[in-house]
Amino acid sequence: MLCYLLFPVSNLAAELAGSQLWRSWIDVAWVGLAIAAVIRHAAEHKGAKPELRIGPGLALASVAMIWLAWSATSGEAPSVTAAMEAKPFFYLLIALLFTRAFGLPTQHLYCRFGTALAIVLLIETVARSALAGTIVRPVGSGEVNYDAALLCLSLVFALSHRELTLVHGPVIFLGLLVSFSRTSLLAASGVLLFASTIPTTLRLVMAGMAASAGIMSFVVRGLELGVLENMDRYWMWAVGVEYLLNHAWSHAAGVVPGAPIDVDIPQYLADLWLAQQERLNVDGIFPFHFHAMWLRLAIGWGWGVAALIALWLAYQAFVRRFRSQMAQPYGVAFLVFGLTMGLLYLSNVAVPYLLALNSLLLEAQKRRQLARSRSRAQHIATKPPLGLVHSH
Repeated sequence: MLCYLLFPVSNLAAELAGSQLWRSWIDVAWVGLAIAAVIRHAAEHKGAKPELRIGPGLALASVAMIWLAWSATSGEAPSVTAAMEAKPFFYLLIALLFTRAFGLPTQHLYCRFGTALAIVLLIETVARSALAGTIVRPVGSGEVNYDAALLCLSLVFALSHRELTLVHGPVIFLGLLVSFSRTSLLAASGVLLFASTIPTTLRLVMAGMAASAGIMSFVVRGLELGVLENMDRYWMWAVGVEYLLNHAWSHAAGVVPGAPIDVDIPQYLADLWLAQQERLNVDGIFPFHFHAMWLRLAIGWGWGVAALIALWLAYQAFVRRFRSQMAQPYGVAFLVFGLTMGLLYLSNVAVPYLLALNSLLLEAQKRRQLARSRSRAQHIATKPPLGLVHSH
């Protein structure tokens, strides 16, 4: 409700009222909800063990927070930039507290709220386009690419069962199309590869529609197709990869999160990066300047840490034996979004994605336990009675 409806609708309502909301109010809401989760668990679930083991995640978040506290207090990194690198682990902590206190959202909830968000974006697109006399991209929560990432997550769940596909799939997919988010449309195309609830021909048609909307996005947003000057993510990756290659061994893991890095600023990023520096009142280039999650993790925490996270996710999505049927499309979406978006750094996106990950891990855990139970039952059934072993 917070991410899919309250955040985008409040932004649109403020715009209609001629004002602008402070976007970080959602982080304050997360803190309040986290406190509520702790109180609920202490009051109603004292001594109860959650279905999903959350100890490893809590340990990871704790180590990261201690690491960040050291970098800030030692003066190696400005407090504000160190705090910005804490966001993935802050949202991980929120997701773990929610999982322990409230349980996990169901597939139906992801689909219903995805449909609601898609309807909001569709209505906004029609209204803005009618007033402008041309196709206008919706605004949603203020950054419609993030709303589209939520829609793509809902699409993963919607395409997992035929009933959900029929009821929610079309509306969610239309919401993705009108978002004109190129990364989300690419991720949605990857999700469609695993959609067994849709005929192959229809999947190809939908992928073609996604590609067409991606190309049209250049026109809708007033960008020239294929011009590198307009591709800020390209320049971020070019600068970031060059920096990592030049510091391959020293930047594997022994880094100071949030500390400045020594890179040359491309002319195409100068205005954007300098504006971000002025807004935060810091001097220099920091990990937050690199908007892609995988690149930012590699620069801020070390490429070894980023590689371990990516490999672990790939194992859970594509290799683990008893994985959920939604693990592969989820893994594709997660990996693709991390190439251009902050994903786990995003206030309205990280928690839903982490809760979904917990759901998939829990399902894999239950499948493994079920398989072991069946194996034991079969072993007992085939074992001869003790009194007949030597009856011959």
